[in-house]
Amino acid sequence: MLASNYVTVHNFFMLTQYRPQGRNASEISRDVEAALREGRARPGMALPPVRALAAALGLSPVTVASAYRELREKGIARGNGRAGTRITGAPPIGPRPPLAVPPGVRNLVAGSPDPAFLPGLPAVTPPPRMYGDPPVSPRLGRLAAERLAADGIDPAHLAVVGGALDGVERVLGAWLRPGDRVAVEDPGYPPVLDLLSAMDLAALPMALDERGVTPAALRGALARGCQAVLFTPR
Repeated sequence: MLASNYVTVHNFFMLTQYRPQGRNASEISRDVEAALREGRARPGMALPPVRALAAALGLSPVTVASAYRELREKGIARGNGRAGTRITGAPPIGPRPPLAVPPGVRNLVAGSPDPAFLPGLPAVTPPPRMYGDPPVSPRLGRLAAERLAADGIDPAHLAVVGGALDGVERVLGAWLRPGDRVAVEDPGYPPVLDLLSAMDLAALPMALDERGVTPAALRGALARGCQAVLFTPR
């Protein structure tokens, strides 16, 4: 006989084997990770609904939702729409091991610009940021707007990010939901695949030729219902 507890919810029976604990979002997230390591929780197990867990812990549903979002971002949980959130058992996304580059192949992942071509930075302390200051430095905004406008891109809304991958993550997080499909170049940038996995997004590969993504591959990705496309134009 299976030793588990059953609770009745609107005349349905729900198997309850593990309930996360914590006083805030971080503690709930860490408790799920610990339960997975210790065997108290298993991959495939459904986490309690957000409102039910919030009521049981005496917390706001927003707090529990934040914890579940953190678990999805780490690749530990996956959202399944009305089916709720389930534990995936995947470890947190970490740095990839060094790639073994075959003979005759050039490794472009670790490419960096020649420092001799980078402009020098002034050895001064920047002034402190104050409330009401523009979110983007006016001078940086003008330079960026000129570059974008030259490429035919509307520079009306600018954001400064900490690298291309940070920018991609912010855009995907703002527009997509877990389970959405993102078309990517194949072969492409490996950290992008790590990012999509951590955000619970599905990657759709697009074939390349010497000019980039082929029109047929793009049409195929759009026909398969992708919600976003990632390009590396140059």
